[in-house]
Amino acid sequence: MNLRVFFQILIVAGILAKFYGLNDPWKRHDHYNFGGIWTSSFAECVRTTPLAESKGVPHSHCWTSQPNYYRAHPPTVLFALWGWTSAFGTSEGAHRLFTLTFSVLNIWLLFLIARRARPESELFPWIAAAMQSVFLGNIYFGTHLDFICEFTVSFCLLMAWLALSGRMTAAAFAALAAGISAWPGYISFGPLLIFAWFRGRGVKRVLALGVFGFALALATMMWMHQTFDILGFLRMKMVDPGYISEREKGWREPFLFVMNVTQGWARLLSPTLAALAVYELLRGEGRGLFSSWRRLGSFENAVWLAGGTGLLYGFLGHQYFMVHVYLYLLLTPGLALLAARLIERGVTGEPITGGWWLTVPALVFAALYPYGIFQSSLAHDVCNSVLLIGGALALIAFAWGKLRRPWFWPTLVAVAALANISQTI
Repeated sequence: MNLRVFFQILIVAGILAKFYGLNDPWKRHDHYNFGGIWTSSFAECVRTTPLAESKGVPHSHCWTSQPNYYRAHPPTVLFALWGWTSAFGTSEGAHRLFTLTFSVLNIWLLFLIARRARPESELFPWIAAAMQSVFLGNIYFGTHLDFICEFTVSFCLLMAWLALSGRMTAAAFAALAAGISAWPGYISFGPLLIFAWFRGRGVKRVLALGVFGFALALATMMWMHQTFDILGFLRMKMVDPGYISEREKGWREPFLFVMNVTQGWARLLSPTLAALAVYELLRGEGRGLFSSWRRLGSFENAVWLAGGTGLLYGFLGHQYFMVHVYLYLLLTPGLALLAARLIERGVTGEPITGGWWLTVPALVFAALYPYGIFQSSLAHDVCNSVLLIGGALALIAFAWGKLRRPWFWPTLVAVAALANISQTI
């Protein structure tokens, strides 16, 4: 089979998997897919309560005399849903279709980014798009409706593509739109500003819009809280959001975060695909992807711009990541590019050396993967576990000179994709 066709099939399979169970009632109370019943309730109340009364602040229980106001996030996604549900209705599926649309859009945006990253390769964009499509996190959370979802990721990826295209002003406006959509979106100014600094162009424009975005964020918070005194809110959001206990703080906190990152990557990508991304990050080009900050090529810049928002947010707000695994959606596009680059090396016959660099990540991710997390049925979970562990073991065998056949890489990717898709059924 033609390799381009193979990866196109994976893209379609991943998209179709997102549609599975789109209108299933059980997802209503599943926080990690529908954002809980609260998100739809917030959207309904913003739509039905007069703006003069609600001030546009997210709230629930609007049918009572004492609505419950929620001031932690801007209501941008709720206003977007207002327009969406006006056109498509307010069913379970209609709400999830909103996020799914942006999830599919993000596959296309990453395809465009990958073309800028490696313009000399016709195959690489298809591999990168396939990774974005079949990562378990992107399938499962592709219908996740919350204040931070694929909606915000779209603006971050748009920023990355515009920056790689040399359109820095437009990229800065895309970063501003990401911030308006959800607070973490403002962090996208970080990777964009660093990119502009190393390129030596657009720094002032990015910085000016970043400062404006900071002022707009403060003004939005004051409007949300209906007061100028937001210091307590800022301290809670930035210093101590309360997601970890006192017992977990201190010297244990960094170790718990590293454990969370490792398990999160394994869960959202699959142990095999996560190992490929880590190998390319640490061993890419035989020296590590970012071993020379002064000589970054288009591929390294693409990885940084596509995943930098999630990376910086992970360090600045690690407590959020330790609770909300879907936040890794801001990082997975960069990991998709990394995994895709190693797969491209494999299918084109480039030498891949360093057995331990593949073995250790594969073992760690396979060991820490939360097998049976969806608890569909014992037989189903066992089959999925066999596919996940089998893929990791096959990768280890390849690392030490075994299974070096032309069919190895397509088969390895197909097994990982099958395991991911199967778990959502």
